[in-house]
Amino acid sequence: MTSLVLIAHDQLAESGSQQFLIESGHSLAEVEYVDLYDQWKNKGDFDSDQEIARILSYDQLFLQFPIYWYQAPFILKVWLDQVFSQDKLNRRLHQRLQGHPLGIITVAGSQSDDYQFYGRQKITLSSMLAPYYAWANYFDLKTFSPFSIFQYHYLTESERLELMIDYSLYLNEGKVHDFKARQEYIIKLVNNLKLDLSDVDQWLFDQFLEKLNEQKEDLHFFEEMEW
Repeated sequence: MTSLVLIAHDQLAESGSQQFLIESGHSLAEVEYVDLYDQWKNKGDFDSDQEIARILSYDQLFLQFPIYWYQAPFILKVWLDQVFSQDKLNRRLHQRLQGHPLGIITVAGSQSDDYQFYGRQKITLSSMLAPYYAWANYFDLKTFSPFSIFQYHYLTESERLELMIDYSLYLNEGKVHDFKARQEYIIKLVNNLKLDLSDVDQWLFDQFLEKLNEQKEDLHFFEEMEW
């Protein structure tokens, strides 16, 4: 599954969270990252035909950006306006884009509880992302639930490792907050490791894999039980 990630960020090279995500994606997914701001700064206006062709050359499209004043950085609006300008909107474009998968990845400096009606921001993240999902709905794109990251710089090393797994799962399968999918994905990653181990270490590693699979089977058993 190939993924195109369009990043809207005006200082991408200086962003620790974005660089972490880029490194994680390159390590665990078949993905291309595009810096929209850098492209716009160097080439000027976005060419609609070229951008549409690039989107369709990948299996999935993701929009990735930090939350600036309750929305994406301005460059994403520029991209949307120029690529999907009124003179380009027609039935053929709709047919070409229909059913194409879209995911949205956001990074926010506040904690997750702040983005609730009862929280400090008095608005939900889903409400802020509604315009982008409305755009996706116009073209009948297949949308994934958003993948949201909060207070990246406060994450511990173990939390960042979990983020790397969850982020790559989202890029590969479009799934978020799915324990079963996460477990199966981790087993898949471990099985694909190419390790040069001694006989003893290989035996221990095999036991570890067997235990993981047993836990997966136990989970499936309880899910299928009728309560």
